[in-house]
Amino acid sequence: MMMQTAKVEEWKSAQAEEWKSDQLEFQRMADTVALICQHVGIKCSLECKMKDLTTIGVGGPIVAVIFPKNARSALQLVQRLTGEEIAWAPLGLGTNILATDQIHHRVAVSLREFYGTPSIEGVVVQVPAGLSLPALVHVTAELGLSGLEGLSGLSGSVGGALKRNVGAYGHEIGAVARSVTVLSGDGLRTLSQEEVGFVPGDSRIRDEELILTAAFQLARGDRAHITRTIARYRKAHLEHRPLSERSLGGVFKNPPGQSAGRIIDELGLKELARGGAAVSEKHANYIVNRGDASAADVLELMEAVRYTVMSLRQIELEYGVKIWKEEKA
Repeated sequence: MMMQTAKVEEWKSAQAEEWKSDQLEFQRMADTVALICQHVGIKCSLECKMKDLTTIGVGGPIVAVIFPKNARSALQLVQRLTGEEIAWAPLGLGTNILATDQIHHRVAVSLREFYGTPSIEGVVVQVPAGLSLPALVHVTAELGLSGLEGLSGLSGSVGGALKRNVGAYGHEIGAVARSVTVLSGDGLRTLSQEEVGFVPGDSRIRDEELILTAAFQLARGDRAHITRTIARYRKAHLEHRPLSERSLGGVFKNPPGQSAGRIIDELGLKELARGGAAVSEKHANYIVNRGDASAADVLELMEAVRYTVMSLRQIELEYGVKIWKEEKA
């Protein structure tokens, strides 16, 4: 009995030392990031919580969120972070990110303050990647340009939508994307539609690349007709997606020729729950936070759904969301 007690105390001591080490490393990284941002002239928020940065509302502490204002400052930032071996990742609007509950030794890069207004040349519209999808749909509709109506009602940023090639009702954003400009530690690159390699629910854009701008090839249309079409799609989205709740959408990629949400629904898994996380009543490919969910709850629920679908349908569902796990530099 005494030996067991000693082992427990030894384990507790090791856990305490690991926690202390994590805290010291976290603080060191925060101090380094603050100096980098001061030098480059970029706004940053230190020691944030991922649960406050994502639509699902779960996730542990993260070193910082950084807000570059233009391509030059974004490039300097990424190069400095790379030089200091500090991990970073694009945040978007946090609609498709599930961050674990642990400390995250990385920074998130947000384009919410990235300067730039849409530019129009004929039927080609170029926009900053931090623009929200609803804003993009609105801008193009006001110009009488057609091609993005089906995305009405979807949340998220243009950059995140391009990375995942989001779509609805037969419309995919990649189908009208003419080019995408991305940034990495190697500099800026402008990719053609073919180079981006859009496929349903995905693209070739790497996780370590930050999408800065995108150009869309649209078509002239009747503004009144476009507006009516947008209203119809938005109504459908509101009726069939839990947009008023803290949620994570597009949890699983659609298997070829099938709908992940329909499969989950047909198996009676709507409202399946683990802790504070539940499959949405409105759309089975959404998980909602009922108010007290942890990331562990969400992950457990996702695995329960995958296991059931594999067992009953012999279909292996792939995650459609980005899972942020603890990564030390």
